[in-house]
Amino acid sequence: MTRDYKTDLTEANAKLAQLLNDRERLNIEIAKLQFRVAALMTLTEDEEVDQKVGMTLGGLTDAVLTAFRSIFPSAMTPIEAKERLRRLGFPIDHYKNPMAAMHTVISRLYDARKIAPKRTDKGETGFVYVERRFGGPPVTLET
Repeated sequence: MTRDYKTDLTEANAKLAQLLNDRERLNIEIAKLQFRVAALMTLTEDEEVDQKVGMTLGGLTDAVLTAFRSIFPSAMTPIEAKERLRRLGFPIDHYKNPMAAMHTVISRLYDARKIAPKRTDKGETGFVYVERRFGGPPVTLET
């Protein structure tokens, strides 16, 4: 009995691509729900953001990426991203120069192709999260 490893590999690659795409969609959905939970907590005056399920944002880079995912597919400026972090309950004001830290992280995320420049709804230059697609053609953004 011989096995067709090429067929197995093709099937495994297709399954892996599907699961990675599912995870990407879930990451975006989680970020949007994290923002909604943070907003609802503010409205209910519940200040225990970090004790809620799924509200741990990690370090600044992960938090900024979450902020961009939470507004996907829209774009936002670095100032809007900083405000979004604040609303998510991230302690951005603990940084000596929050905007310098934001610009550094945004530059690194841009270099890593996790965000891309795009006009905001107000016509300003901002950035948008780049949704990754696995097993298909690369995603292109309209500017």
